[in-house]
Amino acid sequence: TDNFYDSEIIHERIWIVGQNGLILFSNDMGATWNKQISNTKKSLIKIRFIDENHGWIMANDSLVLRTEDGGINWQQTRINNRWHQNDIIFLNKDVGFLLSGYYNEPNLDITPWTAGVLFKTINGGLTWAKVDSGSTKYSSIYFLNDRIGFMSVHNNQTGRMLLKSTDSGNSWNTLSHTYVWDQMYFVDEQNGIAIGGYYLGKTTDGGLNWKIKTDINTPSPSSQLTSIYSKDQNLIVVGTEGNILTSNDFGENWKGLNSSIDFY
Repeated sequence: TDNFYDSEIIHERIWIVGQNGLILFSNDMGATWNKQISNTKKSLIKIRFIDENHGWIMANDSLVLRTEDGGINWQQTRINNRWHQNDIIFLNKDVGFLLSGYYNEPNLDITPWTAGVLFKTINGGLTWAKVDSGSTKYSSIYFLNDRIGFMSVHNNQTGRMLLKSTDSGNSWNTLSHTYVWDQMYFVDEQNGIAIGGYYLGKTTDGGLNWKIKTDINTPSPSSQLTSIYSKDQNLIVVGTEGNILTSNDFGENWKGLNSSIDFY
């Protein structure tokens, strides 16, 4: 059985991506499903759509897929990137960012123990240019709108940082030194939720401070959190070992649901 890694919902349309180039598609909110052709056997890690037609998939091994017709046709683009690809986001059909990098424990004698590249495209993902590279792992990115964005990074010298942009990602300023987040979601400029490994955090001051939620029920101490799904104040966080957490007050209180499904 193939693992599912990410999903996207636009109106009545749902896409699910996973192992071995798998793309599942429904145009009736999941009542019926069909496969879309990816023309790759690579694992498809992240999927993002900005409307019903324009979408992108971040895959393993420096591969990005793009579509302009809702996934009827997926075109492949190779990026000159030797690091692990961690996240992708688009502000509109032209401008997007791709984050890459790795982290090793300092005592493993690998120098530098963080490294990566931040890429940007201005032509819808046809070509990608390096914005920044060096001893930084670029972990996750979220844009509240077409101007305000947040990015989680881990730098070899300055440590874990949350960065903020107010000019569509043209420049980034350090907000705080905090956890490295694998995924973030902000409902407005002040209130956000983030996950990273075993941790689930909430901010009410725009990312300056994060409160780690310690009262959540998980299947075991080793259960990791992998994805956030959101609609207004309603949140679902899923993870390994069948971990499903739900909140209807934007993360103040959480209810744990057990399932037999492993969410990656």
